[in-house]
Amino acid sequence: MPKKREINISLNSKENALAHYEMEFGKNESIKKHARILYYANQGSTTITEFCQKVLCDYRTVLRILNLYETEGINAIYHCKRGKRINHLDQISDKLEKLFEENPPTDVSDAVRLIKENFDVSITATPVRYWLKKRIFLQKIKKCSGKSKLDCTAVFSE
Repeated sequence: MPKKREINISLNSKENALAHYEMEFGKNESIKKHARILYYANQGSTTITEFCQKVLCDYRTVLRILNLYETEGINAIYHCKRGKRINHLDQISDKLEKLFEENPPTDVSDAVRLIKENFDVSITATPVRYWLKKRIFLQKIKKCSGKSKLDCTAVFSE
């Protein structure tokens, strides 16, 4: 029979107050959920399965937050990965711009192929399309700097 893991978390008064505040008044749903897990874990529960039912979270999420608390402490509340994706194209943007100046792609699929061949980055067409659109917009802004509004509207209408 597998050994049941018991929840043994003890928050001091400041950490308990912070967890309660974030649980009640936090704006980010992930942070609210993390705070709720730590707040109720501090109150005690016999097993994780009972605890999951109490906090309305799945087993994997509860284990992840409890393990994070063991390593990071109360900062586990703020451990969110949303919106922190690494954009490989931004990391190599200078090299990509030089490559595309020397050998401009005909379309997005050609740009994906060039990126795969030259940088060994397997990437789909969607992020490449967004990156290309962003670069074109920034290039138009650079063209527009120092010009009058009338000249700038002509640049952006191209």
